[in-house]
Amino acid sequence: MKFVSVLGGAEPASFSEAVLNGWAPDGGMYWPAAVEPVSPRTLSAWESLSYPRLCEEVLKRFIAADDPDVTPLDLAGIVSAAFSSFGDAEVVSLRPLSDELHVAELWHGPTLAFKDLGMSVLGRTLSHLLRRRRQRLTLLVGTSGDTGSSAMEAVRGLEGIEILVLYPLQGCSSISPVQELQMTSVARAASNVHLIGVEGSSDDLDVPLERAFRDAAFKRAHRLGSVNSVNVVRLLVQVVHYFYAYLRLPEGDLR
Repeated sequence: MKFVSVLGGAEPASFSEAVLNGWAPDGGMYWPAAVEPVSPRTLSAWESLSYPRLCEEVLKRFIAADDPDVTPLDLAGIVSAAFSSFGDAEVVSLRPLSDELHVAELWHGPTLAFKDLGMSVLGRTLSHLLRRRRQRLTLLVGTSGDTGSSAMEAVRGLEGIEILVLYPLQGCSSISPVQELQMTSVARAASNVHLIGVEGSSDDLDVPLERAFRDAAFKRAHRLGSVNSVNVVRLLVQVVHYFYAYLRLPEGDLR
């Protein structure tokens, strides 16, 4: 399994390379070179799986079977640790509002944002890969609220990772006091988490971040990575709850 830039100007990358790079060298997002359809037989086999196990099965479809960096056992450990801090043992719960309407609860993560689903797995994946390669990574993150606190929680205290989050100060954006407090409290408590308030909008703070990532020499010298929504692990994990909710619907509501 290889990953290619959506802009088409970069060499194909392995799963590990795509995760650690965040952005492709040409500035594009990584995406799997091929996405195989999920067969009815596979869907049937997935019906009884817990959310963490389903997450493993979805990710296995995009990690080479002989990948030396992420074995099936490694992946099981990553996913288990990622969801251990969620407030619901099911991770995602499906609640009926009526016979015809169900709600998938995506807010059981540590910051109560749906982004915790993908971010928690990404943080653990990054830490695992960095340990295997004996490397360190500095994550640069721009946020308008939810992404910053979710990213901080996902990597706080993890080996090999420093995270620097830029966020727009209150009065310069619509960030809420709760969102700001989530970030400032973690930044005070975790030595590998750093936070900078910016006098401007989230669009304003994206300008220097994009410039840093597009400077290949600077990015390489400072070992920069990203956990914003461009990282392919977040994209892959954030499709899992669609399968999970579909498979948890009452039999008469399926298909």
